[in-house]
Amino acid sequence: SNDAAAPGAAAFQALQARLGNTLTVMRSPDLRAIWTALPEHAVTALLSSEQLQVDCEESVLLLLTMWQKAKDAAVCKRVR
Repeated sequence: SNDAAAPGAAAFQALQARLGNTLTVMRSPDLRAIWTALPEHAVTALLSSEQLQVDCEESVLLLLTMWQKAKDAAVCKRVR
């Protein structure tokens, strides 16, 4: 039912409100930390959102690169 999806939708809307502007995320250490800790499905959903405010394609690529580097670093720490 739609009621079961509502908490997930509300959580995504809250995340989108916080991380829905590429420049704001890149300029804020706190938001960058949240961004780089997101699971892949959340990053995909945010980047696919029509509501994402983007100044230019390079900002999207930079955010994706930051996220990927953080994931790579986390994997390296687990392997050690």
